[in-house]
Amino acid sequence: MKHWMIILFLIGIASLQATVIVGPFSPGTGNWNTVVNGGFESGLATWGNIIPSKGTFDVSNSLSFLGSYSAKCTPAYNFDGPGYGIAETIAVTPGQTYVLSGFFNQGNMTSGAVYLDFNDVYFEVPVYLPISTQIQTQWQFIYETVTIPTNVSSVCLRLVHDGAVRTGQYVYVDEIALTPINQFNPIMIVPEPSSVLLCLVIGLIALILKRRSN
Repeated sequence: MKHWMIILFLIGIASLQATVIVGPFSPGTGNWNTVVNGGFESGLATWGNIIPSKGTFDVSNSLSFLGSYSAKCTPAYNFDGPGYGIAETIAVTPGQTYVLSGFFNQGNMTSGAVYLDFNDVYFEVPVYLPISTQIQTQWQFIYETVTIPTNVSSVCLRLVHDGAVRTGQYVYVDEIALTPINQFNPIMIVPEPSSVLLCLVIGLIALILKRRSN
């Protein structure tokens, strides 16, 4: 029990460290390098199951961020503790700093944890979806930087569902990416109407002042 209390504490710390951007998002903004089949448009090709007896990530066309498909977690039964997931091996450049990212939709999940990691290696920085009893209906873009050691040329990228897992609860994940930091730009949110109005007013005032000074 103490072991899992420590893990849940670390999950909380990790989720505070990652950057979370909540949609709606502006189309065409941001830049990230999706891993092979990171958008699940080819089903689960390139991905292997981890402990499928506990559950699976199925390909779903019910909700996606880009394209037609996403990954949806489907637990086989209720449990607390180590869970299940999918994984694929990714080639990386030794010494390179990357941004690990993904688009997450909370679906109806109110307990447990869904996250991206590198199979518990010492240098990983997991990317966790914040889970709470208050459902966030918008897609969330979550990312964190990670520096690859100079003696590492590949990583095992995992998408995991564990902790307090309950049947019938699900999350959608799309556009899993690992991007060299110099190529990465986060996606932009759609401005609030009040912010757009404020920008227009400021622009109009600036234009009036400029004309008066001429």
